Amino acid sequence: MSSYDTPELETDFDRQMKSLAVDAQQQIDERAEKKAAPSLLQMLRPVVLGLEALTRATIENKEVLAKLDDSSAVLKTLPPLMANMQETLDKRSAINQQLFDALHEELKGYRDGFLLEVLQKPLVRDLVCLFDDLSTIRRQIALFTGDPRITEEAAKCPLAFDFLTNLGHNLNHTVDFVVEVMSRMEVTQIEPGHGKLDKKNQRAISVELADTPEEDGDIVRSLKPGFLWRERVVRAEEVVVKKYKEGYLVAMSAGSQK
Repeated sequence: MSSYDTPELETDFDRQMKSLAVDAQQQIDERAEKKAAPSLLQMLRPVVLGLEALTRATIENKEVLAKLDDSSAVLKTLPPLMANMQETLDKRSAINQQLFDALHEELKGYRDGFLLEVLQKPLVRDLVCLFDDLSTIRRQIALFTGDPRITEEAAKCPLAFDFLTNLGHNLNHTVDFVVEVMSRMEVTQIEPGHGKLDKKNQRAISVELADTPEEDGDIVRSLKPGFLWRERVVRAEEVVVKKYKEGYLVAMSAGSQK
């Protein structure tokens, strides 16, 4: 046995090996603890990242607010601009509506003129003539039966008088029926005129001398009624008017004195 193989040497070697093992274990444990427990920088990293994101968001919000301020300045000018545009559109719409109405009235006038001249005017004229003839006969019968002399003579022949009276009533109904037919065709009778002559709806077919200049053109009486078709004159009312001629009455009076 050598001197190196003593029990003391073996014991010292074992002790050193255990010491090395313990040191190695401690180093391993320390490394594990370092890995398990994060450092302060690692713990603060999310906070730093959050602050960076908040800073970026704040900058972006400032930029958006600046843009909104710019846009609000532009928006302040929009209401007057929109009002001017709306006013312009309203004026154009009004002008277009006026043009449309004028064109519609013109086309309506052409249509009414065509209907009146080509289709209805001949028939309306015939109805007006029939109205005139029946009205004349009615007036003649009324004058005949209303004459006191005829009334006295009617006592001698009551049948003839009754016949004429009934004929007058029947003519009244016939005239009313003709007026109703014309009304269905949109033909209306012009109200008898008074005052001065209306050249649009009246026609003077006879004159009487006026005593003063103020009476010139005054309507004396109506001879035949006028008729309208859709505000168009089918036949003007036929009237008698006064006419003043300066010096005519003086000459007449002077001639009578001679």
